[in-house]
Amino acid sequence: MKFGVALLCPDVGGAEAGVLEALDVLGVKVGAILGKGFSSLTALFYASGISNAKTAEIVKEASGKKGFYGLLFKSKVKRNAVNELEKMKIKRLSDAKMPIYLLVADKDGAITVITSEKTFISGNYSKKCELSPINATDYIFHNGKYSVKEENFFKRPLIMNDISGIISVSGSERKTGVTDYGYNISIEKRASYRAVVEKTLKESDELLKNIFLR
Repeated sequence: MKFGVALLCPDVGGAEAGVLEALDVLGVKVGAILGKGFSSLTALFYASGISNAKTAEIVKEASGKKGFYGLLFKSKVKRNAVNELEKMKIKRLSDAKMPIYLLVADKDGAITVITSEKTFISGNYSKKCELSPINATDYIFHNGKYSVKEENFFKRPLIMNDISGIISVSGSERKTGVTDYGYNISIEKRASYRAVVEKTLKESDELLKNIFLR
């Protein structure tokens, strides 16, 4: 049984990587992953095989200085991200261990969709091309700070990958629970990586068992 994971809450200081770590510990098989906004970096790292701890470290550093995006995206944070990807020796997104969908908006709100299926969609423009993880990282660092307002798009690509349900990770304060399309995990802003691993493990076990038994 495989699940699609949608990371929908950017700027949570690496907490999404904590959720992914908890899912790994619980033995949940992830069959496809989607990231929205700066969460795309976490999704890209996970699918590329980079450790959740390293992902949390880089994302926390990248998202922890509000108001300095123009300088931050040219800093050591981006170099660290690229260095980690180079270590994995993945030349194309399609070489990653699972399908990847990245949703990034520009300053005008136009959504760009980058996928591991050799598709690049920006507004009404679509072309077949295949980005490397490093190319995708460049795009995320340039545009990841802008808000992606489309909330429902994430369901569509994930359900096409022979998955049993969707685990969506949001930053809202709604209660954690099972929804009609899968499993929702809400995390608090600024939660630490370790704290969110412990919290997710504690709260997820019974709910995930309910999904497996359905």
